[in-house]
Amino acid sequence: MVDYRYYIDTVNEYRRLTKNIKTKQATKLNGLSDHSIGRIPGARHDYSHLDKKGNPTLRISIFVKNVINVIKNGELTEDNSKAEGYSLDGWKVVISKQKKTYGKVVTIKPQKQKKKKRKKRD
Repeated sequence: MVDYRYYIDTVNEYRRLTKNIKTKQATKLNGLSDHSIGRIPGARHDYSHLDKKGNPTLRISIFVKNVINVIKNGELTEDNSKAEGYSLDGWKVVISKQKKTYGKVVTIKPQKQKKKKRKKRD
């Protein structure tokens, strides 16, 4: 389990690294939502997501620098009035455009990789 100090350090690192940065759609980055912070600290047991047996699931993590890399270099995969999303290297980062959470990273999630179809042999 991750302690509170780690959350504070993660938020501070994100703020330091994203100061005055805008997305490709000119959205100024404005912090992390509580939901997205939980993706950064590392693989951990997440008690807010339980499996069928009631056990906490193990969550995958991503470093702050990688989150920023996805935003800067990722492909724009979602762009609407509520959010914009970027994808790169198997990760998707979604940034809010809603008034209350404008500019905050609201979701960080691993994306399923599409499997290449194999050609049939004659």
